[in-house]
Amino acid sequence: MLNIEWTRAARQDLAEIVGFIANDNPLAARKMKVLIMEAVTPAARHPRIFRRGRVDGTHEIPLHPHYLLIYQVLETHIRVLRVLHTRRQYP
Repeated sequence: MLNIEWTRAARQDLAEIVGFIANDNPLAARKMKVLIMEAVTPAARHPRIFRRGRVDGTHEIPLHPHYLLIYQVLETHIRVLRVLHTRRQYP
């Protein structure tokens, strides 16, 4: 299994998502955080299991109807690049 590295941008995305949800429903925010954190584990075991990303060299994990996790496969680890709301313009 590869190690998982979260970029600063991905950690910030996660904090913003959880914070936004927590304003209305703290329990749902905690559940979303767990969902997002655990979603990348299968990619660490099987790096190319998820669809190729819209940006060359990336893969995308649909987390929920509204969120998408973007990661890169490197030799020694998985790098989580962003966690984005699906309404955001990407790329």
